[in-house]
Amino acid sequence: MDERDREIISILQNNGRATLSEIAEKIGLSSMGRKKGWINF
Repeated sequence: MDERDREIISILQNNGRATLSEIAEKIGLSSMGRKKGWINF
């Protein structure tokens, strides 16, 4: 588990209904990264 994983877990603990777009915005993932990077999520 890396720092990004811990950030995502923290976001979801605070708001279990956060969308992928909201999470990506909070962790600084680009819009293209949102489209391609969630495969590993």
